Amino acid sequence: MLNLAFALPVAGVPILRGAHLAFSRVLGKVSLHGLGLTLGTVGFAAIATFTGLYYASRHWTDPALALILFGTCFIVTRLLFAGAVNRWDGLRVAMVSFILESAGLFVLWSATTHDAALAGAALSGCGFALVFPALGVEALKVVADQNHGAALGVYTAFLDLAMGLTGPIAGAIVGKFGYSAIFLCGSGAAGCGFVLTLLLYRLGRAPHARLSLTTLERV
Repeated sequence: MLNLAFALPVAGVPILRGAHLAFSRVLGKVSLHGLGLTLGTVGFAAIATFTGLYYASRHWTDPALALILFGTCFIVTRLLFAGAVNRWDGLRVAMVSFILESAGLFVLWSATTHDAALAGAALSGCGFALVFPALGVEALKVVADQNHGAALGVYTAFLDLAMGLTGPIAGAIVGKFGYSAIFLCGSGAAGCGFVLTLLLYRLGRAPHARLSLTTLERV
């Protein structure tokens, strides 16, 4: 209700007239950006879901402190680098973000002390903070202005997809390899997100690339 009170006075967004793409076309255009978002969200979902159990398995105390550090670094990074996407290009920012997130999750996986785990959680928060806006801006660039709403909706659905799938899959991984393994998987997923973003970056700047964006859309 409080959010509604703040939202009501906000001016509406003008409706842009023009041809609207079918859902399948929008999905094809933003699916790679959404896949990158999914890969980046795996680590976040792992931290949000399994940090308490991971701490208990290591006999550490105060798992809430790790979550607080993750959230604080996430918010501070968003506030301090809000203009980085427009200044340096969304794909570049996303690549740096994936590297930081992957490194943070790797530290969290390999941590042998409580302090090291806190450092990993903090670094992961810094890395994940700009993944959503950086890739989101690039996703909107591939559709016309009148299709931005549909593109953003489809793109955001990949975040929900990652949150929904990570829990069950991570549970199976934890059952076989222990709680720390999920953070290693998250680090690998973020690394794959970096590779995918690098591919998008290279294709976007190589007009004669053999693997075209049209081909990727079909895939």
